[in-house]
Amino acid sequence: MRISYESLCLAILLSIKNNVIIDRGKKAKQINFYKAYEQGKNNEKAYKAIDNVISNADILGLIEGREWLKEAKNFYNGYSHASIMTMGALMLPSGKSIIVGDFYKEKLDLYEDHLKFIIRYANQRPKLIEQIALRNLTSALKRN
Repeated sequence: MRISYESLCLAILLSIKNNVIIDRGKKAKQINFYKAYEQGKNNEKAYKAIDNVISNADILGLIEGREWLKEAKNFYNGYSHASIMTMGALMLPSGKSIIVGDFYKEKLDLYEDHLKFIIRYANQRPKLIEQIALRNLTSALKRN
């Protein structure tokens, strides 16, 4: 799911004609994301795409979805980086260790949270993809 979110956000950033602001504070700068990505610049990596979309939501026309994108990023970051959460994912509330993948009733709340993100993403993704496609189609038509 994290890769899917990052890929979608990267597509959004690559499809915009306007400059976007990357980084924060003193390092913040406006760039043409597509050109910077083509040049392999460091700040335009896929793993930074979600933060770049969230911070540029107004410029990108992301009216809805900023909050669920933030929530999803926070949720999946907890499991894709070494953390107390990932260590906890290997333990059941009863204190038993998980050695192999399986369905654990004690993890039902976590499974439900994960499914909520998947469902929300599945509902939002077609709209976002359509907007990205329309943006590119519109700009392609303007060039001709």
